[in-house]
Amino acid sequence: LEFRRVLFRSAIPLPDLPAKSLGLGGVLPDCSFSRRWNVYGAGVKAGKLVSVQVPPEAYAVAKKNLGDLRLAVRGRQVPYILDVPPDGREVLRLRDLKPSAGEKKGTSVINFSVKNPLIPLTALTLVAPSAPFSRGITLQTEIQVKDHEGRKKLRWNNLRSTSWKCPGVSELPARLTLPLYGTNATRFRIVFYDGDNAPLSPVDLTLWSRRCLLIF
Repeated sequence: LEFRRVLFRSAIPLPDLPAKSLGLGGVLPDCSFSRRWNVYGAGVKAGKLVSVQVPPEAYAVAKKNLGDLRLAVRGRQVPYILDVPPDGREVLRLRDLKPSAGEKKGTSVINFSVKNPLIPLTALTLVAPSAPFSRGITLQTEIQVKDHEGRKKLRWNNLRSTSWKCPGVSELPARLTLPLYGTNATRFRIVFYDGDNAPLSPVDLTLWSRRCLLIF
């Protein structure tokens, strides 16, 4: 992979690089994918560290760990450090959701979808008013399968299951985060196992994706 003149994102407040480290690397061989971006940054000069957010389309063709990603200027490699901030990137935020009745008795569900995520999704955060409750939670994704006659059909596949417990009333809302481990699904369903209890309401959700920076 080769990225040339990538989009400047922000300056990193670190000491200037020594002059010997400012040269370009070797000539890159032919690659199967490359994109070109202009660099903009007032006051940026040789020796100043900058960071670039990896563009979404790179995730679709690179290895999951981005180990085959290369940064280049005029065909010459630019050494970089790959940084993965823990906060991630917000992909979707929905507020005041009211779960609807589920297919099975004693369950309620929330359905939501995202556009085809080029960047792997990493976590789902749920927030509800604090109150004494305990719920089983299953996060499902819609997948395509074939029946015994070879016909394609859609069905829900369990992605993550856990328990959500809140011990009592508090000034802070109840919060649950489900790791997604880099899924690229687009349609989701949250199943709440309410039993004889009323569905949790309202529920807020936030979907997060991976955010990677190239520092050079």
